[in-house]
Amino acid sequence: MLFKLKIINLSNPKIKLIVNVDGIPIAKSSGSPFWPILGLIVDILNSKPFLIGIYHGHSKPKNANLFLEDFVNEILQLTESGLVSNGQNLKIELLGFVCDAPARAYISATKSHSGYSSCSKCIEEGDWEGKVVFLNENAPLRSDATFRKREHEDHHTGKTILERLPIDMVQSFPLDYMHLVCLGIMRKLLWAWIRGSLKCRIGLRSVNKISNFLLVISSYIPADFARKPRSLCELARWKATELRQFLLYTGPVVLKPILPKPLYLHFLLLHTGIKILTHKLLSQQFNDYAKQLLVLFVSQCRELYGKDFLSYNVHNLIHLADDVKTFGHLDNFCAFPFENHLQEIKKLIRKHDKPLPQVIRRIIEIEKNLLNEAEKEEVGAVTLTRKHLNGPVLNNCSGSQFMCLTVKSYCNLKSYTAADCCVILHGETIVKICNFVQNESGIFFVGQQFKVKKICLTRLLSHRDLAFM
Repeated sequence: MLFKLKIINLSNPKIKLIVNVDGIPIAKSSGSPFWPILGLIVDILNSKPFLIGIYHGHSKPKNANLFLEDFVNEILQLTESGLVSNGQNLKIELLGFVCDAPARAYISATKSHSGYSSCSKCIEEGDWEGKVVFLNENAPLRSDATFRKREHEDHHTGKTILERLPIDMVQSFPLDYMHLVCLGIMRKLLWAWIRGSLKCRIGLRSVNKISNFLLVISSYIPADFARKPRSLCELARWKATELRQFLLYTGPVVLKPILPKPLYLHFLLLHTGIKILTHKLLSQQFNDYAKQLLVLFVSQCRELYGKDFLSYNVHNLIHLADDVKTFGHLDNFCAFPFENHLQEIKKLIRKHDKPLPQVIRRIIEIEKNLLNEAEKEEVGAVTLTRKHLNGPVLNNCSGSQFMCLTVKSYCNLKSYTAADCCVILHGETIVKICNFVQNESGIFFVGQQFKVKKICLTRLLSHRDLAFM
């Protein structure tokens, strides 16, 4: 079943669309999955994925071309004729498909990530080191022309219906850093340090130090992050957001006093390269530098971790910066919003019987109330809670006092916690919020400005839980 996209207050006459295809089991005890086709408009702030089509069966669709046929026919019509909304003709541009490696191979009819010639960006064939590894970092790149001509037959498993679309069959399938870097490489590194070979294993004592350090700083992690840090004892259950947080934020701090210097400096190559590529401006300005860092990271993996470490995910780091040149920073084309929406679809099921009709009915109900919900969000964008009378207040600013301010889809500030009471004003002034005040003139906060800024780990490192360090 295909759903029409309802567009509200869209000022841009051109819609740039990315599509996600993935499977999700409807329950842990069930072998029958949903396979939704999701879309996302990339140029709208806080845009959320929407359902284009959905399949349910006892396994994934046996024929990918039959599964995608209705979608391809409709997107071809939309790209040719556009979409009429409120009397305005909107052009539709399909930018590409953001999928994990198995789903990308499935819809593009190419070799899976565990096979030879499976790299979707270059013609490196791979070698056998107990598993398929990719040792060549300078293999020639694939192109749309070579893909459509089947010049490298070992890469293909069939002919995909997606070739009918006006897209580049190589560049339009970008690498997703949620699966590639966070769930793939970051978790792989952590497992290597915990239970890898002796030359890279750090020992139980060091693992416990890292775990305790993470638990100590968890009280300082603001609500902007989806999860608080957890111990490495629970690494098998870490979510992608936790691995991303470790890679981009907590990892460099936590690992510095514990990880051996060669391993730490090697980790910083990955951290710095991905940090640049996730930044809206730096990802283009320093794209070549980020690529050099990631290529150096891959080349040093062989010496530090062995040849068997150079898996599909590690190899594809050398291509990640090229996708950023095409699509913008990494969060422009990652699977995080799609994965969140898959869970929302799963929650629409009320009972085990006939799950597909249930989801369709719930989505139709949601679409009917879409405009009302958007208006409610706009009206209730800022919320003040936990009213009190304890101050502090300024002489020229009085009114009702609150402890917590919430901005819809943006932030959650709390004057009573160490993690959520600090803000940066004008890009440089750091202020600790002590109180929120509301009166007829508006909403104000009372705070204290930090005059001295410096990096200091002494307090954390001297915590009683880390005394044995």
